[in-house]
Formats: sequence, structure tokens, C-alpha cells
Amino acid sequence: MEPRMQALDPYLEIGSDDVRMIGIKGMGGAGKTTLACAIVDKISIYFEGRSFVENVRENSKAPLLGLKKLQEQVLTDVLKDKSISGNEATRCMRFENRDGIVLENLRYMKKLRCLIVENPSYPDISNEAFCVFPNSLQYIYWKKYPHWCLPTTFEANNLVTIDMSLSKIKQLWNEGRVMKKLKFLSIGRSELKSLDFGLMPNLERLNLESCHDLVELSVSGVCLKSLVYLNLCDCHMLQSLDLGLMPNLESNCPRLEIFMGRTVSKFNKHLLGSICKLKHLKTLFLHSCYEFHEMTYYYFDVTHELESSKKLDLSGCQNFRDIQSTICELEHLKDFLDLKCCRRLEKLPDGRFAVFESIKY
Repeated sequence: MEPRMQALDPYLEIGSDDVRMIGIKGMGGAGKTTLACAIVDKISIYFEGRSFVENVRENSKAPLLGLKKLQEQVLTDVLKDKSISGNEATRCMRFENRDGIVLENLRYMKKLRCLIVENPSYPDISNEAFCVFPNSLQYIYWKKYPHWCLPTTFEANNLVTIDMSLSKIKQLWNEGRVMKKLKFLSIGRSELKSLDFGLMPNLERLNLESCHDLVELSVSGVCLKSLVYLNLCDCHMLQSLDLGLMPNLESNCPRLEIFMGRTVSKFNKHLLGSICKLKHLKTLFLHSCYEFHEMTYYYFDVTHELESSKKLDLSGCQNFRDIQSTICELEHLKDFLDLKCCRRLEKLPDGRFAVFESIKY
């Protein structure tokens, strides 16, 4: 037996971060199962948990809960708890390339923390099938989520991350529900129409890129003291956003980055003014905002407002014509200035741009 085990050693790659799958073939009675069991005994000391499952093909075809019994055996072995069931113990579920997937059993997974659904398609499927999220969920990644809001039975009081890009979601809730633990929200390229910041007071990162139907961001009565990243690129219908209603955002967010590429337009001309008044704004991205013509924009001077900014991106602002020399007086705006493809920009202030460490034009 020992020589046969040694012959398998090079294939095991103990210590590798990768997952190994090794097949042992041979005639019946040749000792394949005995060899596999010996290998498990030898290498189990390198792992936190172990399980040896025999006769998988035969047992999985058992008429009564064959696969479920196998699952429970593995969980019992690995977690060393004979009282658990497969549904109750599952911490993470991942689905991929499933047509018309119905996640009905999620409601019973009381300890489920992570749900990942990738590349699904939903032909003629009822939305009722999705109202089954357990309240234990902390992380949801569901690309192309097919429902217009989160399940009404889902309390979401443990939820930390929502990533639902390319989804059908129009609003987070049918009725408002505060998610105090939510820190990361990414629903870019979705059908989102409105969003209330009051539902997520501790949010750190918000990605709404290319939400073409987004009209309103409600901010009344909330302080986003932890926000460091806000992406509103290509939200060209956005009209309502007044960050001045959140005074704590100015004093408590010293690393705030805001991305507004292709967003500033004649329909939301006051939007940029609201954002630039944030005293601690560090990065402002205005790529391809065609309506942005000059630093004095609709009765306020962008230059004077960006006193703490370190990076300013105006690349692709094809109608941008004039940049005042006063921009060089901004003490912190020396790390990065991007003026690429500003085709109507006639000239730069003479000799004043030597203060910049990186400038592109």
C-alpha cells in the first residue's frame, strides 16, 4: 500500500490554495476505495475538517433523500455536529447558468450568510419564487436579479453587501426598511428609479453607474458619515440630489470620491454645485460631461469649491473651453488633473501648471 500512496503524492500538492480532484481507476476489488481511505487518513491532519463518502453513485440514487443524506453526512463530518441538517448548516450557496431557477429552499437555511447567483435566465417565471431570503444573509450577489424590489419578507438586518448589477430592480423596498449594517451597495446598469439614503445610514461605497432611469436620490434627515465612494456615472436623468442636506458628510468623510462621468447635463445643472460644496471631496470624475463648459458653471465657481480635492478628471468634456489660472492656487489639487480630449480648450494658463505632479491634456 505504501508504494501506491507514494505514487499519488506528487498529485496531491499539499499546501496549494487550489482545489484538487484526483481519480483512481481500476477493476472492481483492486483496492481503489482502500487506497483512497488511506490517503484521506494520511493528509487529513492538514485540514480543519474531513469527510470520506463511499458509494456516492449508489447512495445518491436512493429513492428517499439520497443526495440530502450524503450532504448531511459531509456537513456532520466536517462541522463535527450530529444534530445539524443540510439546510440549517449551509453558510454559502452559489448557482450558475440555471434556467428558471427557483430558490424556494432558501427560507429554511437559517445560517445562510452568502448567496451568489450568476448568469441566470428567467423564462416565464413567477416573482413569488424569490420572496424567500433568510434574514441571516450578509452578502448577496445576484446578477440580473429579476424582481422589481427585494422580498417583502426579508428583514435584511444583517445585510452588509448587495451586488445586483444589470437587474430589474426599480427600488430596494416596496416599503422603506432601514439597513443599518449595509456598507456596500452596487446596482449599476439596473432599472433603479429612486433611492433613499435614509435606508442605509452607514453606507461606505455606492455604485449606481449607468442607472439610466434614476431620477431621485433622497437624502433628507440622514448623515452618511462613512461614505467614501459614490459612482453616478451616466445617470443623465438624475435631477434631485442635495448633499448640502447632510452636514456630517462634509466633516466626517475626508476620503470621499465622486464619479459623475456623462452625468452633468442641462437637466440637472445644480447637481454639480451640490457636490462641489463638499469641503473634503478628494476625487471628482467628470469624464465626458458634454454640458460642462467652464469652471464657472451655472453661477458657482468650481475652482473655488474644490479646496481639498487631489484629483480632477475633465477628460472627454468636449465643450469645455476655459480653465482659470486660479486652479493652480488650490493647495491639494496637485496629484492629478486630466484634460484629455477637451477639444475646445484653447490654452492653458502660462507657466502655472508646473505645480502639478501629473497632468494629461
